[in-house]
Amino acid sequence: MTQTTFTSLEQATDMVITAMQSGDGQLALNSLQQALASYSQNGLLLFLYASELAQQQQYDLALTVFIDSVSHAPQLHIARFQLCLLAASADKFTLLEQHLPTLTALGQQHYLGCFAAGLTALLNDQISQANTLIGQGINLNQDNLALNHDMQQLLVRFADTTDSKKDISTERASNTLSSSLLLDIYKNTH
Repeated sequence: MTQTTFTSLEQATDMVITAMQSGDGQLALNSLQQALASYSQNGLLLFLYASELAQQQQYDLALTVFIDSVSHAPQLHIARFQLCLLAASADKFTLLEQHLPTLTALGQQHYLGCFAAGLTALLNDQISQANTLIGQGINLNQDNLALNHDMQQLLVRFADTTDSKKDISTERASNTLSSSLLLDIYKNTH
């Protein structure tokens, strides 16, 4: 792979977005790695890299890069939310405790605040409250319509699993089922 020299962050970002839109995952990863060689602390490029890693089911590395992304760009709330979704699916509850409050602090006038509160409700088996909060987030979200679909799928799958696990009596089985469900949802949406 030949190293590309960029004249600006904008040029690097444009190349990355073009590569990601091509549908060629390897081209996207190569472009991201080249851009990050020049702009290693850019939160947006790190977010895009983490997203592509998750798309290719490299979840552990994606989690690490999402963490780097939000450390370099704390205001990049969508990166923090994706970090939380992936952390929930991987039973990384310490990460959730660290990052969900930042999102819920956005309040219920922000779609990510609603989604974060809804995710918290789901993790606490408060399905009705999760439905309300996620529905409110969907109504507010005009920025990322694909995320609305993902959140609807999360509710549908979680509700289906909740119905099917009523016969399971141990909390351990319930938690395992919930985390494997979240990982399945993450795999199917990324």
